[in-house]
Amino acid sequence: ERVEPFAKILGLDYISNGAKPLKKGYQRCAQALNIPCEQLCMVGDQLFTDILGGNCAGCKTVLVSPIQKEKMFFFRIKRALERFLFYICPKKTANSIIHLDKE
Repeated sequence: ERVEPFAKILGLDYISNGAKPLKKGYQRCAQALNIPCEQLCMVGDQLFTDILGGNCAGCKTVLVSPIQKEKMFFFRIKRALERFLFYICPKKTANSIIHLDKE
């Protein structure tokens, strides 16, 4: 229900219930497209699910800013931890993640 509206606007197919950060969702997508995971690119706004899962599956990854602020306490804590980890991670790792901010 969250992915479908974006996919329709862009005219794209999508895989739902990807079980991120597990590899199986990425593998299902690669299989559906008949390409290896290395040719996929995961675009997401969460380090612990989107980026971690994409990297573990061998995909390219693009970290984007969230569309809206998280309201639930758990997600606000997770976002703070993500910012901290991104700040302290080795420069090589940080540079390997494309990070797009809203303008």
